[in-house]
Amino acid sequence: MTTLPAIAVGRGSARPAVRVVKGMVCLALLAAVCAASGCAAMHPLSGVPAENLADSFRTPVRTPQRPIDPSLLGQPRPSVYRLDTGDIVGVFAPALYGDGGLESPPPVVAETTLNLIPGQGFPHRVGRDGALHIPLLGPVLVRGMTIEETRGRLVDLIRAQYEIDEDKPDPVVTLSLLKERTISVVVFRNEMGPDGALDNDAQGQGGERFDSPTGEIVELPAYQNDVLHALAATGGTPNLEGDTVVTVARAGGLRLTGCGPNGCRPDGLMGGTPPGLPAGAIGGHSAGPAGRPMIAAPPTVDGPQVVKIPMQLLPGQAPGFCHSDVILRDGDAVYVGSRTKDVFYTGGLLGPGSFRLPRDSDIDVLEALAVVQGQRQNVGTTRALTGNSVLSRDVTAGASSLIILRERPDGTRLRIEVDLRDAIVDPRQRILIRPQDYLILQYRKGEALVAGFERFFIEGIVQGVAASLTFGN
Repeated sequence: MTTLPAIAVGRGSARPAVRVVKGMVCLALLAAVCAASGCAAMHPLSGVPAENLADSFRTPVRTPQRPIDPSLLGQPRPSVYRLDTGDIVGVFAPALYGDGGLESPPPVVAETTLNLIPGQGFPHRVGRDGALHIPLLGPVLVRGMTIEETRGRLVDLIRAQYEIDEDKPDPVVTLSLLKERTISVVVFRNEMGPDGALDNDAQGQGGERFDSPTGEIVELPAYQNDVLHALAATGGTPNLEGDTVVTVARAGGLRLTGCGPNGCRPDGLMGGTPPGLPAGAIGGHSAGPAGRPMIAAPPTVDGPQVVKIPMQLLPGQAPGFCHSDVILRDGDAVYVGSRTKDVFYTGGLLGPGSFRLPRDSDIDVLEALAVVQGQRQNVGTTRALTGNSVLSRDVTAGASSLIILRERPDGTRLRIEVDLRDAIVDPRQRILIRPQDYLILQYRKGEALVAGFERFFIEGIVQGVAASLTFGN
């Protein structure tokens, strides 16, 4: 009678034999359960072959982008300073403030007084109506005028007020700019911090969510009230974890200027009334109940009442905004968002997780798998998910079928099938990853059987032999 060779001898020899038997039983049970219940390995997902997709799936959309010319975000400073609301002007005219002669010297304004520039004259602020309110003369409109032009206007008004003959010399009028106006804007920055990463400890990625949202009121001097100086005053252009589009929301929800097919319009309606606005609505508002203003939909940063300023452009791409769009007014808000949706997800043999896409470069499926498996291998979780892909090129069985679920405009998802073995040599298989893609790594049927045999049978024998040597010693 033929007898089976002993697997191990000595003390504890029964345990290795039990392990081998358990491994064989588990393998048989695995095959039976898969055949009976229809497990995923026996019914893998399928999709459109990657090589049959349009070239748009292989066209880079991030790599060719270049930073926008910073000068487009600012404004040139004119050769002369022109007055407007908020400027403080020192005014002195003996005919207005003295006894009509030159005996009364003009007052001197010190530097420490109201933070003013040293100068002469009684301080007067240019009001919201763009006028200086001066005794005996009343409101004098000076908006858009230089200091010299304002002085000439005051001389003419004093002549008319006191009926001074033309053959007599001009009355004495002294003007000085005591303080330049500032424009107050609010800047919100919701970028991720330097350690920014989605909270994926449970998926073996490590990293910690480190948001650093900030809000700051910024006082911008005249001719520096633009997006360029607002960003410079709060940390510069968006960092690698910030959105590449800066949003400008006008005070009160009004967009003062806009760009459309017919150019810029003062009411901000881009070439016509935006969808959803009732007829006659101006600046994004319409009349509500009892004459109260009603904000038109959508009242979000994606609505037509805000300006989008891109920080990066493709070669040949138009900026898409007017020069006046970057000019900020009192109460405007500048918002820099975070790339919270700029991620791709994993499932199947890769395990559940979410991974950040690079901001300035495209990655294909091979690079995405390298990122996923590299991060997980660093924390020792790869083996817990039944193995690597075939790209690992190790002695274990690997999965070669990758399904990409990509959202269509109508909300449904397109299934794209990538053969990882072919992707190594065939560029048509190397689909570029897009935000919100879902990557599912799975075995093919033959690979599933080999992986099951390897894991439940061969590992059982190896563990049994190792245990027998340990107990034998």
